[in-house]
Amino acid sequence: DGKTHFARGNYEENIKKGDEGRLSLVYDEGILIDGLMNDASKNGVDVFTGVNVRGVEATANGVKVIGNSDTFEGTFVIGADGTSSRIAEIMGFNKDRQFYGYGSGITYYCTGLKIPHPEAVNSATCFKPDASLPTLFWIIPSPYAEAEYWVQARTQEDFEYVTKESAFSGWFPDVKVTRVRSFVTSIRSPVSEPYRDKVILVGDSAWFGEAEITGSMMCGWKAANAVAVAMRDNKPDREGVINYIEWWKKSFPEFDDYRNFLMFFPFRLMFSEEEMNYLYGLFKSPLRSTLSAYRVVRLIKSTLEP
Repeated sequence: DGKTHFARGNYEENIKKGDEGRLSLVYDEGILIDGLMNDASKNGVDVFTGVNVRGVEATANGVKVIGNSDTFEGTFVIGADGTSSRIAEIMGFNKDRQFYGYGSGITYYCTGLKIPHPEAVNSATCFKPDASLPTLFWIIPSPYAEAEYWVQARTQEDFEYVTKESAFSGWFPDVKVTRVRSFVTSIRSPVSEPYRDKVILVGDSAWFGEAEITGSMMCGWKAANAVAVAMRDNKPDREGVINYIEWWKKSFPEFDDYRNFLMFFPFRLMFSEEEMNYLYGLFKSPLRSTLSAYRVVRLIKSTLEP
């Protein structure tokens, strides 16, 4: 209804704290990747762009990656190619994973918004009359320009409804779209172990959803460090990178039941608009400040259970 909601943290109090009240940052991906590439180049890394992986094979002393124009051989391979990872598929990591389907949507970078809490992650569900599915949208501040926001909806039709007709249309008084992107993601249960035949998976290639930029950076650093230690100690095998394997298991699949995270999304399919407003109305005060998808679900459960 545009009013009933629950908050993760007290926005006004956090804003007063300045940087101390900030939960996270949005990243300019171009600057982030340029910085990583420059660091790699300074350390003698060779970069080959435009190579599509066609095959990955274990060899007597390591692993071979077959591309469309080049073949590469090494002691280890780190697979960091996202939720639709070709390396995970080629190497058989996906055989024991539950496949839940694909997620897709369109993202719009927009100006001309007037949001009550402009520095927060805002998300809402709209029940469009006669629609087969409710509309879920997200708004996050953009890192690319002042007063620009990232808005995600399932379809162009959903975006038009949210911005022009829904209870939230007042948030978009003079909306202008600066650029549009789309995404498709594969949703699978986590890889039980992110290592096989000298291949190490990191980030979204081994996880069920988004490890997000911070989580993916942590995975990449941990895996690269584990490989360096394995080479130093002359242990070019699973034992050599066991620290990464154990860290990944502890930090992702064993940290929480990933299905708890998925629980929240069917709410909009299970309940009517009236029921959703009733449920959200049970939250009488802000929840703990957090951007952890797992902690959010635990907080929701503990509030609703009584």
